[in-house]
Amino acid sequence: MTMPAETKVITHFLAYVDELLHAVADLPEIHQEQKQLYHACLNSLWQMLNNAFQQDGQQFLSAEQVQLLQMVDREIRQNEEDISVDFRDQLRRLLREMPEDLVS
Repeated sequence: MTMPAETKVITHFLAYVDELLHAVADLPEIHQEQKQLYHACLNSLWQMLNNAFQQDGQQFLSAEQVQLLQMVDREIRQNEEDISVDFRDQLRRLLREMPEDLVS
């Protein structure tokens, strides 16, 4: 059984970002900023995947789609360990309050 194209893309993306984060691990001020940016990207990625897969609630998710969302969710949870609660809360608030014309 072959891996769906979107799973390959997301898997490669996560591996590449991991390499980038390790490249700046010895620079604490940059490393923390990169972790925060990565956290924002992961949350946005999860939301985009979920919306695309559900097609505005018109269909159920396939097993592969559920696995892909779970993979991104696991990465979010692991990354959250290095992100302050204050930053996570600010990010959630920003995403909720973002004007619709900026995201459409």
